[in-house]
Amino acid sequence: MLIAEFQAPSQVATPGGGRQTTWQTQFSLAGVYRSLGQGNETELAGAMASEGLAVFKVRRTASARQVDRTWRLVLDNRTWNVLRVPPINLRSRWIAFHIAEGDPT
Repeated sequence: MLIAEFQAPSQVATPGGGRQTTWQTQFSLAGVYRSLGQGNETELAGAMASEGLAVFKVRRTASARQVDRTWRLVLDNRTWNVLRVPPINLRSRWIAFHIAEGDPT
């Protein structure tokens, strides 16, 4: 099992009057990492990026249920964007986040 830091974005004002995204670690969870191989060029949020795709599976907790597609994970000092959060299945004890490697733009 690996420990992932789950980070949520927040907007802060810059000295020039603009806005900048910063990332705040909300919690850490242990989970199972499974690579899905190298992805292809995909358009996400208006940016083109070559992605390594994976699934990170964690126990279903109140914290894990907060995560949405704006969040990211940090695993072994590598940044992963949350691509997909599956619908919560109350019969399952797990949530499998689909993630893509790279810094969001």
